[in-house]
Amino acid sequence: MKSISESGENKNKTSFFVEDYIASDSSIPEYITAKSGLKVRVADSEWRLLHNKGKGNILNLSWLRGSNLKDRELQLTLLVFIYYAINKAASTTATVSIGIRPVINSGFPSVLDLTIMWSGLSISKKKATNQFFGTLLKLGYREFKEYHQFTSANLGSDNADPLSPFTGRLNDIEFDSVIQNLNQEIAKVDFDENKDYNFFAKRGNSYSFAFSTLRSLIGTRLVVAVLRRPLQVAMIKWSDIIPVGGTFDDDLIPVENEVFNIGTVSLQLRLYRIKNNVKDARYRSTPEKYPMTLSENLSLLLYRYKKIFITGVQLTLLNSGINLTKDKVLTLIKNMPIFISSEFFSVKINCLSEFEGIFTHNSSLYHLNEALITNAVAGMKGISDRTNNLCVTSNRLRHTALTRGAEEGLDSAQLSRLTGVTEPAARHYIDIDYLSRRLIDDNYIANDFLRNAFTVPVRNLDKDSGVIIGHDFEEIGGVKNISSCNLCLAKMGKPIGCYGCPNFLPLLDADHRFILEQAEEKLKANMAQFDLIIGNRSLEKLERQVKKIKIVISLCDEIINKKEELNA
Repeated sequence: MKSISESGENKNKTSFFVEDYIASDSSIPEYITAKSGLKVRVADSEWRLLHNKGKGNILNLSWLRGSNLKDRELQLTLLVFIYYAINKAASTTATVSIGIRPVINSGFPSVLDLTIMWSGLSISKKKATNQFFGTLLKLGYREFKEYHQFTSANLGSDNADPLSPFTGRLNDIEFDSVIQNLNQEIAKVDFDENKDYNFFAKRGNSYSFAFSTLRSLIGTRLVVAVLRRPLQVAMIKWSDIIPVGGTFDDDLIPVENEVFNIGTVSLQLRLYRIKNNVKDARYRSTPEKYPMTLSENLSLLLYRYKKIFITGVQLTLLNSGINLTKDKVLTLIKNMPIFISSEFFSVKINCLSEFEGIFTHNSSLYHLNEALITNAVAGMKGISDRTNNLCVTSNRLRHTALTRGAEEGLDSAQLSRLTGVTEPAARHYIDIDYLSRRLIDDNYIANDFLRNAFTVPVRNLDKDSGVIIGHDFEEIGGVKNISSCNLCLAKMGKPIGCYGCPNFLPLLDADHRFILEQAEEKLKANMAQFDLIIGNRSLEKLERQVKKIKIVISLCDEIINKKEELNA
C-alpha cells in the first residue's frame, strides 16, 4: 500500500540535454516550481506539473532531443515552457508544446516560411504558434515581433455553430431525452451509506455498482447543473458547498454576491476560474464572483452522496489503523475533493496531521482527472432526430443553455454569469434570430430515426409492469422502472408528459387519441393566454408533446393494421 506522502514524488531522472549546458546559461535555472507547487528539474525529459493525472500532468519534452533546434533556439524554447509551467495551467502548457512541435522541430522558420506553412496548420496549432511567439515577445525578445504580428492577425475562426447537429446546441428533443435518461440512472442508485470497503476500493466482485460509478453520475449531474467545464467541476472541494444564507468568508467573493436565505433548504456552490490573468495564481485561487444556487433536488442528491463519501473516508482511515466517528470525519473532509480519485481509498495514512497537511484549500492531490468527468458526460444517452450518433459534451450543454437563455431574452451579462463564458462569447448567441432556432425542432416529425425510437416501447402491457393511468383512470401504458417514474419531475404531468420518455411503454390498444384531444385542448387554451411572438417555452414543449402523441398513434395504427392483414 502506497503512503499518502509518496504520491507527489517526481522520480524521472532522464535528461534530454547535458546539465553543463544549463550551468553555462544563467537564464536557464536548474529547478523551477510549477504552478501546482511541484518542483521540476529542467534537465528532465519529462516534467511533472500536476499531482493528479489530469491533462498536462506530465509534459513530455523528449522530442527536443531529436529536433534540429540550434542552441539559442533550444534556449528560447525552454524559456517559453518554463514560463508556461510556472504561470499557466498544465493543460495549456501541454497544448502549446504539442502545437508548436511541428512548426519548430526543424528549427525556427523564417517569417516567410511560416507564412507558407500556415494554411496547412490546424486551428489548434495556429493558436499554439501564436502563443509561443507571443510569449517570446513578452519575455523581451523583440526580434519575434513580426512573427507575432503575423500569427495573431491570421488565426482564423473556430467559433462553434450553435445550430450544428454535431457540435452545437442540443435541440429540445435531444436535451430532454438526455436529462430523462440521466435522472433515471440516478433514481436507480441505492444511497444507503452502509457500504463496505470493497465498494470504494473496487476489490473483488462484491459490487457491480461501485463508488466510481456513483461519482461519475453525480459529477455528470453537476456538470449539467452548473454548465461549467469538467476541470472546474473536478476542482470543487466540500468547503465550496454551503447552505444558502451562509458565507464563504472569501475576500474575492463580495458578501452581497452570496446567496441569502431564499426560504428553501438549498445549497450554494463556489466555483473557480481556470483561465485568469492573475500572476502566480495558485490552484483554486480565483473564485468566480457569484456563487451558484443549487436546486432543492440537487442539494438533496449531494447530501446523500456526501454521506456515502464520509463512509468511504472513515473506512480508509480505519484501514490505516485510525478509528474515527463519522462526526469527526465530517470535520476532516472540508478540503477534500468532492470527486476524489479512487487511488485515495488504497492509500496508507500514517497520522491525522499528515492527512490534514495534504488536503488544504489550494491542494490538488487526489482531485479526479477531469478526463473521467468528460468521458462520463460523453457517455450520456439520448435520442436525436438529426443524427444516429448523439454526442454530448459540456460545450454542447453550454451552447444549449446559451441559446435557450437568448430565446428567453437574457442579455449577455446574464448569459455570462449563467454559463461562465465571457460576455463577447455570449453576444454571439443573442444575434441568432428566434425563427432560425425553431427550425431545428420543427423538422423532426417526419424523421425515420425518431419514428424508430418510438417503435420499441409500443407493446402489450405485462402484468408485472407499473401502469400509467389517464385522467379517466384508463390504462395508457407501462413503465420500465417504477421508482424512476415516481421521481419524475415532468411539469406537464401524466400522461401527456410521458410520451417520448424512454421510461414510458405506450400500450398498443390504449386510447391515445383521447390523450391527444386533451393535449390539443390544453395547447389551445394556453395559446389564448400567451403572446406567441415571444416564443413561450411552455407552449413549445406542449407542441412537441402533441407531435409525439401523434407519432405513437401512427405507430399503433400501423402495427394494428399489419396484424389485421396477417389475420385476414
